Amino acid sequence: MKGKEIGKLFLFFALSIVMIGFPAYKTIEISKDGVKLEKDTQLLLSNPTDKALRESISNEVAKLSARPYQDPKMLTSIARAQIALGDNDVAEQNINKALQMAPRNAEAINLQKRLELDRNLEGLVTRVEQNPSDVAAKGQLSQVVSEASKMQIASPVTIVNLARAHAALGNQAQAIEHADKALRINPNLAPAINLKKRLS
Repeated sequence: MKGKEIGKLFLFFALSIVMIGFPAYKTIEISKDGVKLEKDTQLLLSNPTDKALRESISNEVAKLSARPYQDPKMLTSIARAQIALGDNDVAEQNINKALQMAPRNAEAINLQKRLELDRNLEGLVTRVEQNPSDVAAKGQLSQVVSEASKMQIASPVTIVNLARAHAALGNQAQAIEHADKALRINPNLAPAINLKKRLS
């Protein structure tokens, strides 16, 4: 009887030790997943038309987004990947969460500026398309396009808006180049298809 009781007691302590270590194991696992996501996102920024990599990142983001996080770093890693995929709305939610936890988080602030660039680009393109004689809007649009040209961009949404911007500014060759890139990422992207028809 004593031997059986000691065996049960040992099993109880062994289980307790495993459960104590479980949160640390999960933290390590999540951290490892976050590092992989960051590396893959950087690769996608260098090669936006890699469909297999894009699909892999999309799956990683779906897996990680299913977990609740209190870590601004993880939230910004997910948001960066979402921006690269073109999912700006969900990326903004994660950036806002990160900034609520850490208002001075430099990475979250930079990602917020990246989303602001997208909004400015789309808004100015629409203004110039509606009023091609608006010199002020054209000047501002040219400035935003110049700023975007210094960045690595994988988002099909941003790329097609850059195509529209170049078309609005009269840079037809660059407009077609960007539209073609957007269509290599997503062949069904309606704004890119419509732009190609208009420029043909």
